[in-house]
Amino acid sequence: MIEYQLDLSPLMDRLNGIVQKMQTFGSQSMPQEMTDWQQQDLNRKQPRTYTPSPVEAWTDIWSRVAMPITGVGKGRRRMVSIRRPILRPQLMDSFHQREITRLDKEVDW
Repeated sequence: MIEYQLDLSPLMDRLNGIVQKMQTFGSQSMPQEMTDWQQQDLNRKQPRTYTPSPVEAWTDIWSRVAMPITGVGKGRRRMVSIRRPILRPQLMDSFHQREITRLDKEVDW
């Protein structure tokens, strides 16, 4: 009979280090990168980044142009929808690339 003994403590230490770095990234770096993206790419003077949990960050994206309102009789108005996306695909791609770059800098796989 052949017996094997395997010490997994170095692997577990490495995985625990990665988990710790991911938690730090989610709670500090990701919200900061989202705020930087809003200031630089969306040209926001007062960016808002919400962090409801340590692994989540989000912001509100709204149109810079007010929605047109048309009158429908006295005192009644209805909203007219705009048929273009609020966030251009290029801006979403730039945000995605920024997050990947930041994650690669901060977490050693």
